[in-house]
Amino acid sequence: MTVAQDHQATFERSITLILLDNGDDAVYVFGKCLLCSDYASGDKSVAETGERLAGILNVPLWQLTLPVPDDEEWCWNDIIDVLVRGDYPEVLPS
Repeated sequence: MTVAQDHQATFERSITLILLDNGDDAVYVFGKCLLCSDYASGDKSVAETGERLAGILNVPLWQLTLPVPDDEEWCWNDIIDVLVRGDYPEVLPS
């Protein structure tokens, strides 16, 4: 299995919590975005919600800490596209 295939499979069968180095975060449930927050706008972190949801559903929590994309106009889908392509090989599913 390639890194991309492994990331895609993990992403689609877990709760994924993505923490960016600027304080933004997002929770994905089985590959679909549930919540996200913008730290600079004063949003409350969604990390606890993701952690609690994984526990309630008894499914794996895949927690990632990633850099903010270089493109100032980035969106969460940009991060997911890079992630499932396997372009973050150092990010291993737990």
